[in-house]
Amino acid sequence: MKKSFLYIVIFIFLFAASGSARVKLPEFSFIGKEIGKITVKPSFADINIKFKAESSVNIYLEKLKIKHQKIDKNDYSFEEPGFFFGGTVRTAIASIFVGNKAYRNYIAKKFFQKEYLHVVDGYEKYAEKLKGGDFETEIKLFYAIALMETSNPNKAVEILEELSLNNDNVSFFAQDKLFEYLNRTDNLEKKVAICGKLSHFTEYSLNSCLDTYYKKDLYDEIISISDKNSNLIDKNKQLLVYKIAAQYAKGDLKNVAKYDPDIYKDVVAYIADANLEKGELNKAESMINRIDQKDVKDFYQLKLAIIKKDITYIKSNLNNIATDNNKLFLVLYYISKNFDNLDIVLLKNLKFEKPVYYDYINFYIGLYLVKEKEYMEASTYLNKISFYEELIENSIFYLGVCYYYTDYGLSDIFFNRYLGVGKDPEKLNIARYMIAQFLFVDKKYDDAIKSLDKCDLIQCNELKAEIFFNKGDYNKAASLASFVITDRGFLIAASSLFNLKNYEGALQYLNKIQNANRESNFLKMLTYFKLGDIPKGLDIYKKYNYDREFTENAVLYLYLGNYYSDVINILQTKDKITAEQELMLANSYFSLGNHNESVKRYFDLIDKKVYIYESAMAIFSIAQQNKDAKMLGNILSKVSNLKFENKDTLLISMIRYLFENGDKRIALEHINKFVKSFPTSNYLKEAYILRGYINESLGFFDDCIKDADRVIDYNPKDEEAYYIKAICSKKINKDTSLKIFEELVNKSVRFKEVSLKEIVSLSDDPVQISNYLPQVKAIDLLLYYKTLVRMLGLLEVRKDFPEYDKYIDELIASRDESFVPAGYYYKSVLMYTKNDTKTALNYAMRCHYLFPKSHFTYKALQLAMQIYKKNGDQESAKKVEDIIKNYDKGGN
Repeated sequence: MKKSFLYIVIFIFLFAASGSARVKLPEFSFIGKEIGKITVKPSFADINIKFKAESSVNIYLEKLKIKHQKIDKNDYSFEEPGFFFGGTVRTAIASIFVGNKAYRNYIAKKFFQKEYLHVVDGYEKYAEKLKGGDFETEIKLFYAIALMETSNPNKAVEILEELSLNNDNVSFFAQDKLFEYLNRTDNLEKKVAICGKLSHFTEYSLNSCLDTYYKKDLYDEIISISDKNSNLIDKNKQLLVYKIAAQYAKGDLKNVAKYDPDIYKDVVAYIADANLEKGELNKAESMINRIDQKDVKDFYQLKLAIIKKDITYIKSNLNNIATDNNKLFLVLYYISKNFDNLDIVLLKNLKFEKPVYYDYINFYIGLYLVKEKEYMEASTYLNKISFYEELIENSIFYLGVCYYYTDYGLSDIFFNRYLGVGKDPEKLNIARYMIAQFLFVDKKYDDAIKSLDKCDLIQCNELKAEIFFNKGDYNKAASLASFVITDRGFLIAASSLFNLKNYEGALQYLNKIQNANRESNFLKMLTYFKLGDIPKGLDIYKKYNYDREFTENAVLYLYLGNYYSDVINILQTKDKITAEQELMLANSYFSLGNHNESVKRYFDLIDKKVYIYESAMAIFSIAQQNKDAKMLGNILSKVSNLKFENKDTLLISMIRYLFENGDKRIALEHINKFVKSFPTSNYLKEAYILRGYINESLGFFDDCIKDADRVIDYNPKDEEAYYIKAICSKKINKDTSLKIFEELVNKSVRFKEVSLKEIVSLSDDPVQISNYLPQVKAIDLLLYYKTLVRMLGLLEVRKDFPEYDKYIDELIASRDESFVPAGYYYKSVLMYTKNDTKTALNYAMRCHYLFPKSHFTYKALQLAMQIYKKNGDQESAKKVEDIIKNYDKGGN
């Protein structure tokens, strides 16, 4: 049974769902990240400790001043060392008599008299003489301080930094002086740089560095220098608060909770908070009650209430937190602890002095609504964010998420906006992935691939493979998917190989899928069918026999594979099947030889006015096989008044069958109806041709010629129309018929041979016949000999054999009993016309003796008798006459 009724290119396109169904938003954990990240600090988070460590440089200078007052005046009596030895020569001598100490005492005197310009001038004047001396670094310290007191603090800082890095006593005083200045100017960046270079500290410099690091959130550095300088911290335990604060900031609550809040009162809030987070609520509450500052105590009491989920206390007191910053921290903390069940009314009723803080409220309400899948309402809150850059960026991303569920166009716009402003790598990847999917749905495959270039998500690699699959580049798709070690990647690879007809390879990837689903099982079923493993394919089908798509494809594959029994087993159990499946079921019964069941189902389809042509054609085929004229009549009657596609094709086939099988008058009746019913049919020419043959067979030659002329008028080059006209003209106008046949011999390949046969059979002109003899001989030797006999018969009537003796010899040489007697006879006739009676008698009697049963023998005997009589041999003539009489009586 032909299966051309099915549109069958089973093209596995696993992703051929609707556009909206194909776009998938990957799972993400950003919401957890957003609610767990509280970047807002309470206003009291910065430790404000009064420096209890004093700068040692002031003590040092005071001691030097007292010492200076006791200096013997004999150490110097002039304004400057070496005054008496001034001048070129005297300077040289002075260098011998005036020592390092003198220069030091001179500069010290000026320093303590606060004559800083003289200190600067004196140091710069005697710097070379002080190098390497016992007082070089000390005098340099005076110089640096003098510079700081005059007009060059930058150079002073440079010198003090240099001195601080030395490993001597002066370095400690230099450190303290340096940090006095830096603390006064609050140059945090400079302090961070210098603190990182120091290997040893004073209490004052350590205090300064710890404070600086804390202000810059450099918690690792705080912990590091605290541990390295534990000896100093032991002397001044208050310095440890910075380490406690750093540990708190880094989340090391276990260690923070261990500290004694009575000793470290500055960070009692942190210690209490650490115990809160550890769940030591009673202990934490006791510490909170000991906090002196009301705003801090209120803050932690609310935090304790949040942990206890005391919503009544929260609602009563949250708005009473005075500072916006502290209130916001608590709000965010509440959100982080209660995000699964937020009280949106509570959040909406919050009041802030600064409008910018409402960005956080709108953001987290929007985020909560995203979690609750209330996307339209979520978008209204996310669209209100307008102040904080980070929240604006994230809201743009989440608006893309919201609109994914409601408006693909807007979703695409927001994800594209996020690409322009976003910084989170994971969100950027998802934005690229979503944009690529939108482009994919719009079949903008090249743009989609570009969008995926910088995407690191495994889904992006899956999508890239899927895009090449949709572009029909199955080799590229299979190559890309082979590196995607996911179930989806395996499925894409398998689908690609399936379309490449590599079914074994497809099955290998399908077997790698860990969590088989409907889609993968669907392809696996088809793959088993393709591999001819029908039982395994059917095992999968049985699990999904309720699924329409599985049934459709299983039946289709089994049908195409000629597994008709399986097709019947599946479809006959279904309460409802499609018209196409009904046809496949009928065809399956037909193919298995169950014609009664198949005919019944074909007629059912015709009654439903579906697949009329296919069903009628099948019934027609069965009628032909069984030579069942009644069935053929039934189907003709059934479809004659129905409208359906290819009806003219069906009818012309049936009419031809009727004509070829003897029902010529019925065939003529139906072909006349056909011509009237289908005046524009593509088969109209064929109908006229067929009607011409039918009319010719019934002797209606004029009607036959009219149909031929209709076709010729439409197409003057139609060879079959000329052929029909020729055969129909034979009985009406032989000359016209012969003329057409001759034209066909010269111009037609299809009708050349048959036209040759018609000419040599129809023509009465031996010359005309002889002209075509070489062509006849080339195509049909038997016809050639028959034609020779006919042509010689025409010549015999005319008693004229000019140059035809070669054809007589060919008949004799044929050695064929059908033609040799004719050769002998015509040879005798030829010889007789040439008055060679002896030879004529010889061939005539040879015909009698060798072929006594041939009808040419009778003619040969008559010629022999005529010759004997002419020659006066009456006796022989009498003998031959007796033989002839015996022939007339039916004897030999």
